[in-house]
Amino acid sequence: MKLTVQRAILLVLALDVVLFSISGIGRFKDAKHGLDYWIGQVDWLAFLVGAFALLVLAAVAAKRALAARTRAADA
Repeated sequence: MKLTVQRAILLVLALDVVLFSISGIGRFKDAKHGLDYWIGQVDWLAFLVGAFALLVLAAVAAKRALAARTRAADA
């Protein structure tokens, strides 16, 4: 199975939903120190990186769709 931009968007979106859900768990959200604190911090950072990746993937998909439309109009 080839990983296309659309499949990558769905994969990153699903992962981001899971990461966002984990970041809302009180044990990790309210921790001030220790392992729970670090799990919460790494989880939140991973969510933010995933959100940025979604923006980049959406821009790539939009650019490819626009290029395909332009090629179709020229033909």
